[in-house]
Amino acid sequence: MDKKYKVFISSTKNDLKEERKKIQDTLLSMGCIPQNMETFYATDLSTWDHLKNVLSTCDYCVIIVAARYGSICEQTGKSFTQMEYEYAKFINIPIGRFLHEDPDSLPFIFHDETEEKKIKYRNFREELQEGQVVKYWSNADDLCCLIAVTIHQFIIANMSKRLSKTETNKQKMLPTVGMLPLSLSHF
Repeated sequence: MDKKYKVFISSTKNDLKEERKKIQDTLLSMGCIPQNMETFYATDLSTWDHLKNVLSTCDYCVIIVAARYGSICEQTGKSFTQMEYEYAKFINIPIGRFLHEDPDSLPFIFHDETEEKKIKYRNFREELQEGQVVKYWSNADDLCCLIAVTIHQFIIANMSKRLSKTETNKQKMLPTVGMLPLSLSHF
């Protein structure tokens, strides 16, 4: 792979530490550049402005949801994970959606504490599933396989688009008979 694709990893952090680390390793092994909180540098930008800047440079985004809504931005009342998803949609980059297949089976410590967050979590989970292809996972290894296949498919689709554009541009550049010099028009 000539191009190094940047993949933004969006998820809650503390409950998905193992999964985030394995996803990062999987993406690195594929020759991709993972972008997540663990790779961010110190900056004087607000968290949200920095997240937008990083996400804007990415080729793809993966959203991972288990049983927690996540940290809420005071200005919007939404979780950063939801805001990242909405921003990725806004800037029109391909998004892989990965939801835990049975969040109720996860330990209680990995669930939201407040009823307000539980409601927001359910609404966000429903939003992710509305009219979209979603993959369901049950463990970190399963999740990494699903993400690897999805990113691979995104790359193939991206290459197909680039090849299609190249072919279209080549066809536009081909001269028509009326445009050929007289010495070549007899062919």
